[in-house]
Amino acid sequence: MGYHIEFNCLLVVPKESLDLTTIQAGNRYQIEKEKERLYPLNIPIEICDENYTYFGKVAVRKLTIEANKTSLEIEVLKLFDANESTVYTSNFIKP
Repeated sequence: MGYHIEFNCLLVVPKESLDLTTIQAGNRYQIEKEKERLYPLNIPIEICDENYTYFGKVAVRKLTIEANKTSLEIEVLKLFDANESTVYTSNFIKP
């Protein structure tokens, strides 16, 4: 018998969960993702939308895993300017 859990080092945010165009550095936000997932806590990871457009760096401050759902509390550490976003977005190899 086994158990499936994803380990993610990139936070891909569905648009219905959070409007990334409105986030602000220093603020904390709640996000729910489908399935059971693990994210590193308290270290910077990138945040992007479903099209893999990058918006900045966040830290996961709280992680709660339930059946078929993961809840995250994130803190926005840095928002990318247009040039930084372009560099990250254009160089990421999409799955």
